[in-house]
Amino acid sequence: MDEMPAQNPPAKRRNFLIVAIVGLAFIVCAVGAISLIHQIVASGITKGPDNIFGDQNLKTAVALIELHKVRYGKYPDSLQDLRFIGQWDQIALNSVSYYPNENHSAYYIEV
Repeated sequence: MDEMPAQNPPAKRRNFLIVAIVGLAFIVCAVGAISLIHQIVASGITKGPDNIFGDQNLKTAVALIELHKVRYGKYPDSLQDLRFIGQWDQIALNSVSYYPNENHSAYYIEV
């Protein structure tokens, strides 16, 4: 039978060092990327687009809620009760909170 020769200790050590260096490099890159993203967000540069998307998400959610009322005569119990929504509408609905009153004749919504 052909047996594979055992790796000598220096080869094992070299493989371990390679894996350790690659792992360390990955961790350093991940921490650097997270730090960079945090600095960009903290700088306020994303505030304008955040407000624009938040406003659009609010308007989309209100339109879908009002459409539900026109179709069914009352506001929905929750946003999961909305029908006839598109894939992009789900993004808007995931970014808002919806609070109907007890008899579902009015509601409060926040982004």
